[in-house]
Amino acid sequence: MNSLIVFAKQRKYYDKDALIIGEVWEDATNKISYNTRRRYFLGKQLDSVMNYPWKDAIINFVKYNDAKKFSVEILKLVENYPQPALDCIMNLLDSHDTERVLTLLAFDNPESIPVNERPTYKLSDEQYTKSSRTIKNLQVLFNLHYLVSHVFTMEMKLVCMALEIHTIV
Repeated sequence: MNSLIVFAKQRKYYDKDALIIGEVWEDATNKISYNTRRRYFLGKQLDSVMNYPWKDAIINFVKYNDAKKFSVEILKLVENYPQPALDCIMNLLDSHDTERVLTLLAFDNPESIPVNERPTYKLSDEQYTKSSRTIKNLQVLFNLHYLVSHVFTMEMKLVCMALEIHTIV
């Protein structure tokens, strides 16, 4: 038997309200690993996940202003994930495992910084100001996402399909 299934069952035995949040970097509903489709939600293995696809969609939208692509990526998550998973999903813009959001917003390609310079690299004042301003805009999206996933999920699906957002104010 899969160890995640055993763990999930044991967790409910000890604490019926405990959650298991998985660190799945892709869409957790259709992940294939080691030639096996993972059943994180269908198999009752995870209650929710760290929302890396959401992070990527948000950052790409802010950087490139492609509302159509953003809508498609967010709608995939809203349509694929079970509502209980969306209700407790862990939205993040960066972590100790990813490039920092300020760096991603300051550069088109953070990999262009030579490896030996990365430990001591510091953003210029201009890069920092631009990225910080963008982070404030992201706060608006965080608040919007909270409302969407907890209150207006169906309405947002319709809005995303009907509207094309061109800029963040």
